[in-house]
Amino acid sequence: MGKPLSFNGFAPDFVYRGIPAPDLTIEQVVGLGVTFTHEALRAHTSAFGDVLCTGR
Repeated sequence: MGKPLSFNGFAPDFVYRGIPAPDLTIEQVVGLGVTFTHEALRAHTSAFGDVLCTGR
């Protein structure tokens, strides 16, 4: 008891974890976000096929 509830296997503070990146511009951060999103979608497609449930 006393543990935070998990969401789909991730710790609830997952989104709030950060790393120091003092030399990156906003454009670079956005570009990295887009790249990581594409890679996550590619990995999902590889594991589960083209079906992506968005909860709608």
